[in-house]
Amino acid sequence: MKAKKVTRRKIATRPKKADFDRNQTALLYLINRCRVVPSRIRLQKLVCLTEFLHGKNSPFDFGFKSYYYGPYSEELRSTIDRLVGGGQVDERVVFWENNGGETTFSYDYSLTPRGKNVLQQCVGQLNGQEKAIDAVLSEFGKSPNVAIIKAAKEASGMESIS
Repeated sequence: MKAKKVTRRKIATRPKKADFDRNQTALLYLINRCRVVPSRIRLQKLVCLTEFLHGKNSPFDFGFKSYYYGPYSEELRSTIDRLVGGGQVDERVVFWENNGGETTFSYDYSLTPRGKNVLQQCVGQLNGQEKAIDAVLSEFGKSPNVAIIKAAKEASGMESIS
């Protein structure tokens, strides 16, 4: 797979620091721990695994439903969009050629310096619940997306829709 072109997306809205809730702070923490999350699907499934495997000990509280690749949260997608728009998270669109020679793309997520600053100020909101994120990343962080999708389906009891 050869990278061809990278573009960045900007959204106009900018949340204020006071607007950061536990979900947003936990998402910043997860992305920071990964350095780069190499796809939207992976990000969705890591959050799902944290929420379903750790229950009350999870810092996340998103509503998930069955979707094309198993559990999906529209609220999580909106939160990511707000963090991208606010300049805390960088979203890169990476174009590459698949094995059949067709051009395709994926989204990579990483924290910006602004996001690292906000995380540093807000990490106390997690009250130790970041340990649930650490546990999921320890178990699944280096796993391929296929394995993470399967684990998220099993943990949530949600299958893919067709």
